[in-house]
Amino acid sequence: MTRTTRLAPVYPNAGITRPTTAIAARCLAILLALLWLVLAAGDTAAQTLYLSPDVPADPDGIFLLPWDIVRHDAGAAAPYSSVLAVPGDPAVTAIHRMDRAGHWLFAIGAASDLAGSLGGPAEARDVVRYSAGTFNRFFCGGLVPLASGFVPAGTRIDAVYLDGGDAGALIVSFDTPTPLAGIGLVSPSALVRYEPSGAGGCSGWTAVGIELDVAVVATGFVPASANVTGADRIGGDLWLLALDVPGDLAPLDATAPPTFLPGHIIYYDPVSGDFGLFEDLQLSGVPGWQISDQVDALSCGGNPGAIDPATTPLRLRKSGASVLFDWSPGGCSAGAENYGIYEGEIATLRSGVYDYTRIDCDDAGADAMELVSPAAFDSYYVVVPYSSCGDEGSYGASFDYASGTLERPVSAAGRCAAAQTLSVCP
Repeated sequence: MTRTTRLAPVYPNAGITRPTTAIAARCLAILLALLWLVLAAGDTAAQTLYLSPDVPADPDGIFLLPWDIVRHDAGAAAPYSSVLAVPGDPAVTAIHRMDRAGHWLFAIGAASDLAGSLGGPAEARDVVRYSAGTFNRFFCGGLVPLASGFVPAGTRIDAVYLDGGDAGALIVSFDTPTPLAGIGLVSPSALVRYEPSGAGGCSGWTAVGIELDVAVVATGFVPASANVTGADRIGGDLWLLALDVPGDLAPLDATAPPTFLPGHIIYYDPVSGDFGLFEDLQLSGVPGWQISDQVDALSCGGNPGAIDPATTPLRLRKSGASVLFDWSPGGCSAGAENYGIYEGEIATLRSGVYDYTRIDCDDAGADAMELVSPAAFDSYYVVVPYSSCGDEGSYGASFDYASGTLERPVSAAGRCAAAQTLSVCP
């Protein structure tokens, strides 16, 4: 494995100027879609993570408690804000922001009925779903059939996320070596994949295998006893991880100090085999995240989803030699937090080829309005939302009488994002 530089999102070519012609002479074909971010060393831009501390923490004049789900906005004047305080004050050990707005998954460190919000106590081996003030059991580790991945008492879930949208597979990590039928002994450094079964309910899950084992992919540098305390995945490519102990994942010389510490959010790229620093919470706020405080739960902001042209109209009007884009923000997912604009040539589109490329990769001011100088040819445009953690979603769909509805391809000539997540709308 090789040393890599810091991974940071950047929105390049925002407000790029193009040669112009009279807008009245153009056909403006409107296509709606989704977007991700470019990952480039040395550049910085705001990105949002959600987390929980393992102990009371004060990284920037705001007191964060172990039962809080906290939003962290990199580079913001006030980078930390509380999103949800779990009733009953149980320590939150895992979180996942779902695609449906206001919906969360979380696990807790000890049995609790959440101050009466549940019909009975949820255990540390369970996952709870929150939606609009209501709490329900989503995954009941002690009720899953023995042959399907029953989780023994005394095991605590300390990382969780969904793969494939809100109805997708459940990925979890355990705090202690845990035997699962058909898989064997699962180490705390591993993530386990559960697929929904036909049984339904919180017991309707089947463990199908190991999704990732950090101790295996970083053999010799991370002990099997190392605990993954937070995890999520971006675009089906990078894993984001938090660990409970300092670790040298790069690796460095054996005599060097640890590379990654508590408060460091790291990424793992399974293609290159590299680890790197995604976000350093120790540098965020004053005095910043303390090395004695673990990140006890971690989540990105949900999948970016897809835009429905019927409910999210795009309006264009002339503004001097430029075009003012004005749209109603929103997709089918709460994970759509920013937008970009792609431009292509209508003559090429008539030949059945999408040649769109990025011309604006940031909805400046988050007002769903952008002023763009168009190219000197008849143009069409694609407006693309993307998530705060950096994955782009669907570019929309087209219809072909021979093939039916087809997903439009990602841009081959310059993108605002390096990867894509396609998920079913919640």
